Amino acid sequence: MLSFFPSKNLGAFGDGGMVLASDDGLAKRLRMIRDHGSEKRYYHTILGVNSRLDSIQAAILHVKFRYLDRWNASRMDRAALYTELFKGSSVATPKIKEGNTHVFHQYCIRVNNRDGLVKHLEQQEIASAIYYPVPCISRKLTGHPKKSRTFSCDRGTAKDIMALPMYPELKESVIQDIVRTVLEFLG
Repeated sequence: MLSFFPSKNLGAFGDGGMVLASDDGLAKRLRMIRDHGSEKRYYHTILGVNSRLDSIQAAILHVKFRYLDRWNASRMDRAALYTELFKGSSVATPKIKEGNTHVFHQYCIRVNNRDGLVKHLEQQEIASAIYYPVPCISRKLTGHPKKSRTFSCDRGTAKDIMALPMYPELKESVIQDIVRTVLEFLG
């Protein structure tokens, strides 16, 4: 599944997404689900939703797609600058395994006193966000039936992680100000 939420690297003007399937039967079922559960108009055989990408969203994505590689490269450059400026501090930055790349939809850091830092950044009029504060393992729908200690790192990460501003046009001077503000707060 691909999300085209407006803030994503390739975002539509409104909500949108795409499901990819290599199994013909699954693809057929997904097409039915996205169109009210019908294979033929007005003949509904399964429970479905109205989840079709409209033409306006598709047109916006079509135009934006040609810029995606450039925008992703820009995001990678900005992430590299963040990482370099945080080097040697107590801020844990994203790690990328050798041979892999990351397109940085978000630039997340892990810090002690995350909630205090978020408030401090807000007072300084610097955006930040806490995404997914509840780990999947702790959610009723997806939670593990056994309360295992093996997932304690997920719970700790959820308490300490936050996202800093990240978008292709983010200026180097702004990143420097953000990092300076974070490091001043953390002492």
